[in-house]
Amino acid sequence: MPQANCGTPDWDGQFGFNGTNDLVFAMAVSGNSIFIGGAFTAVGNVAANHVAKFDTTTNTWSSISQPTVSGEVNGVNKNVFALAVIGNSLFVGGDFTTAGTNVIVFANGLAKFDLSTNVWSATQARQWQWREQLCPGIGGEW
Repeated sequence: MPQANCGTPDWDGQFGFNGTNDLVFAMAVSGNSIFIGGAFTAVGNVAANHVAKFDTTTNTWSSISQPTVSGEVNGVNKNVFALAVIGNSLFVGGDFTTAGTNVIVFANGLAKFDLSTNVWSATQARQWQWREQLCPGIGGEW
């Protein structure tokens, strides 16, 4: 089977220069969804503040956002370094302090996005605890 070469018509443009506008540091997969987190603020043609989802069924990008009366609560305010999907929850870890842009959730480095209700919430953890919550049993410095 021939491999696709970057920069040729065989390459899917969504994963080339039309991907994120900055670095990706984390990835998690759940069913037909690939979640990415990083330093980016856009992916494809979608505004996505540091966290986004790629749907492998529809081949489309979307932001991780909560609909509100005044607009969407989109992503977090700084870099994402860890992602984990547990049940219907996407846990997001990083050096951010808030999740959302219109209705701000004070997250202190760890936030949860409910994939069934599309609602951001803070967790009980302090910023330095997010690594242990996302990867229990792994100690030491990262």
